Amino acid sequence: MESERVFFYAKCVYTDDFQICSNVICKTFNVEDIEQTQKFKIVYSSRLQDLDSSFSQSIESDLGIELTDEGKVEVKRGPMDMYGICSMKGLNTFKICAKRYMPEDERILMLDVFAKEDCEISIKLISDYFDKKESYKYTTKLVAGDFWNNIKLSISDFKREDGMPLKTFSNIQAIEFISENQCIFNNILWV
Repeated sequence: MESERVFFYAKCVYTDDFQICSNVICKTFNVEDIEQTQKFKIVYSSRLQDLDSSFSQSIESDLGIELTDEGKVEVKRGPMDMYGICSMKGLNTFKICAKRYMPEDERILMLDVFAKEDCEISIKLISDYFDKKESYKYTTKLVAGDFWNNIKLSISDFKREDGMPLKTFSNIQAIEFISENQCIFNNILWV
């Protein structure tokens, strides 16, 4: 049984720029423990800090929303005092390009979405983003309420405009989340 040593420390920066650091702690993890934590490929979760920085305002919208500078990505509170990310203009991430976030074809995309009003959302997986830009889209209606809508999608749920389903995640470079109204997204992960 192999193991790997990891070093931790905490750093606190106050508003007046005063900084304090904890002692360095060394922890040895078993390889099996590390593999278990990588079981889920987390694109975003409010439980993990700084993941919202991998998202930007969506570049374009199929729903006719005009993009402006006011569509910045924000962290907002949703039902049950849980936080998520949102943008008035939709969200975009290239995080799926990194090998550790690229799903295998048998994985399922799961996410939670909160909507204050009934609305339609589209989730697009985009290949060849900077050239031909081929999109595979899934669109659904969200019900408004004080709860998180749970969405689970397999590879066959994503289709081109001509109805051809996505065959592999290996060429996908970006994920876009577009909504008619502002929605809050949380727990975006591949299982």
